[in-house]
Amino acid sequence: MTEAVTPPTPPPPPTPGTSIPSTPLVSVPLVTVPVVTVVRRARFSAAHFYYHPQWSEAENQRVFKACSNRHGHGHNYVLEVAVSGPIDPQTGMVVNLKDLKTVIAEVATDPLEHTHLNHQVAYFQENIPTLENLILYLWQGLQPALAERRLRLHRLVLIEQEDLYVEYWGPVPCATAPDCCELLTEEPTKAMLYLTRTYDFPAAHRLHNPHFSEAENEAIFGVCNNLNGHGHNYILEVTLAGTPDKDTGMLSDITVLDALVKERILDHVDHKHLNLDVAMFRGVNPTVENMVQVFWEQLAPHIPAPAQLVRIRLVESKNNAAELQSALPGMEKALAGRAF
Repeated sequence: MTEAVTPPTPPPPPTPGTSIPSTPLVSVPLVTVPVVTVVRRARFSAAHFYYHPQWSEAENQRVFKACSNRHGHGHNYVLEVAVSGPIDPQTGMVVNLKDLKTVIAEVATDPLEHTHLNHQVAYFQENIPTLENLILYLWQGLQPALAERRLRLHRLVLIEQEDLYVEYWGPVPCATAPDCCELLTEEPTKAMLYLTRTYDFPAAHRLHNPHFSEAENEAIFGVCNNLNGHGHNYILEVTLAGTPDKDTGMLSDITVLDALVKERILDHVDHKHLNLDVAMFRGVNPTVENMVQVFWEQLAPHIPAPAQLVRIRLVESKNNAAELQSALPGMEKALAGRAF
């Protein structure tokens, strides 16, 4: 015999003025489209000189030194163009590199190839063709050309020499960077540039902590704890940030930076044993991490305004490097440096 099943009692109607209990919501993860950055390199050769027409010959030579030679000098420039966007599900690409190559050639490199910038490019009739002004000029041409193709210009890197390059991520609103300069748009913006200079020095060191036992030092530092030390050809990158000076077109006088790095760092560490010969490492275990921190302390307070030290990178070997960065207003992401 089957028992009768009593149906469940329905809930009572809500009392007027009270809210109806809501059904708990189930969280559904959002599907995000990944944004990928693609970098294309291009090259061009050009001549230029630095000269301010309202200054005397003596003042131009004092400020610009060898670059003031009005016959000019030249460089083999390397341009890195980084664009970003979603991956096309059909092609698997952010951009067809053939199309990107065409845009870069038409807008940037072909018009400058084998030219004298001062004499043949209209923009540099009004602006000194410094490395800093040149990257701003290239951004001004490439950004709208790429935007027409629905591509976002993410970053430019312009390499003038193996030991000197500039990095630009686009204009920064003056709300985040107060000392405005309207270089690229009608809106108040600041052209925040990142100028990197590279140095090298050979040095020896030993990784050792006197508070550890012999066994602990050997276990932690391995062959780097060799009693007699070992050495490397170090590569030091120093990056400054700021806005180019309106008169000189330069973020910083490179000769001043070179002299500062020589005085504060290179003269002390070049061809030296860091543990035994260098006062700044007395009591400091000279790991590559500690080295970038010590070098930062040596340089940062002495960088001539308005430039500021924002990055020190030290390459110890092909496999090891350390980097220390300091963010500035409007600097939303870590600097990337050269892509290749």
